[in-house]
Amino acid sequence: MFKHYNNWNSEFLAPTSAGLQSSDISEIFYSDFTNEEEEVLARINKRFAIMTRMTKGMITGNIRSMIVSGGPGIGKSFDIEEVLKTTKIYRDFVKGTVSAPGLYKALYEARNGGIVIFDDCDKVFDNEESLNILKNALDSSDVRTISYRKEKTFQDNNGDDIPSSFEFKGGVIFITNIDFVEMVAQQSKLSPHFEALMSRSFYLDLTLKTIFDRYVRVKDIFLNKMMQKEKLSKKQASEILQFVDKNKDKFIELSLRTVKHIIQLYKFGQDWQDIIKVTKFKV
Repeated sequence: MFKHYNNWNSEFLAPTSAGLQSSDISEIFYSDFTNEEEEVLARINKRFAIMTRMTKGMITGNIRSMIVSGGPGIGKSFDIEEVLKTTKIYRDFVKGTVSAPGLYKALYEARNGGIVIFDDCDKVFDNEESLNILKNALDSSDVRTISYRKEKTFQDNNGDDIPSSFEFKGGVIFITNIDFVEMVAQQSKLSPHFEALMSRSFYLDLTLKTIFDRYVRVKDIFLNKMMQKEKLSKKQASEILQFVDKNKDKFIELSLRTVKHIIQLYKFGQDWQDIIKVTKFKV
């Protein structure tokens, strides 16, 4: 069963601002999910629940590697981080970019049961040297040995030299916007590497591929989490959600980040819709 906020708590306080005055709001509040939205939401929530269970499996060591693929700003990184906060095992979030030597060092630091999380660090997939290191780290054999036998030497976080090879007993999580299935189908130079990573990992596609799918996800999180956190009244939440629904095809990016920005501008002043149209809509 999904939590739909049809019965609203009066303690949701409305901030006092000229921008919070709403008008022409539909009498039917947008907390009601249509049958089509319910079906989509069930599929999405099932996959996010599986992602949470698999992350717990990474903590226990039952799962060595997982790839989570989905569009930007839909909450995949946040949910995984929340699960990892419950453990004290070593974990390293690698965001932005990483070189092959940087990858080797990150895996070395996590070699004794730690977890390395590559979050939107898609450059790691562009380098064959890095991909070969990853394939060794994710190998299905009982003993996984990673080697980097070049003249250059590295030092760990304590200043000690890192050996040219080591046994890796840790795990790896990839959080990415890349569709691995599509990358394999392209039959490019890197396609065999993507296929190899998929064969060595649990691959979870969150299936948020359409604007409608993304809207349903955004609507669910907005009503179940964001509205309460931002202390929006029923009337205010309805106005924001109606605006998002009617313009969902016009946003540069329909995501939870975008909705967060909309809420900020809503509290900013009466011209919040005009500002959003100029700054968040496609030209």
